[in-house]
Amino acid sequence: MKAAISLVKTIVSYLIIGLLALWFGGMARGMMMAPVSGAIDTTPLPTLAGQPQQLTSGEPQLIYLFAPWCTICELTSPAVVKWQQQQRNVVAVAASYQHQAEVEAFVATHALDRTTVFLATEQLQQQLDLVAFPTFIIIDSDGSLISKRIGYSPEWLLSLYLNWYGI
Repeated sequence: MKAAISLVKTIVSYLIIGLLALWFGGMARGMMMAPVSGAIDTTPLPTLAGQPQQLTSGEPQLIYLFAPWCTICELTSPAVVKWQQQQRNVVAVAASYQHQAEVEAFVATHALDRTTVFLATEQLQQQLDLVAFPTFIIIDSDGSLISKRIGYSPEWLLSLYLNWYGI
């Protein structure tokens, strides 16, 4: 009888450990950036400052796509500001807005660098298949798309990606 109880406890323990491993593994997988392919459009985009500029810089780069109405973007923008202050190659692109004043207000509230805030064109939004915000895209020095993450990501995790890709 004792042996049977011990065996049941062992089996239950292994099941619990296995389920926890699957859960944590799935959670970690859900936080990862998805690989993507293609190249970013090289057409200059308007900036919030009013001057059209090239979105890509010829170096690995994080492109942060946000919408001024996006609640999650409110949480992720401080990390973008921090990385910009650290001179990391991070640019912000406003999308899904009705009036530029909405973007201006969002940028002012979150202290984003106006000179590195681009205004997305419809063509860029279609090319990048924007379906939700925020969207984080990593490109390489040639402008090729490498990775994409949609939705909230903690700052520490995105920092790991920035370090991994040399941004």
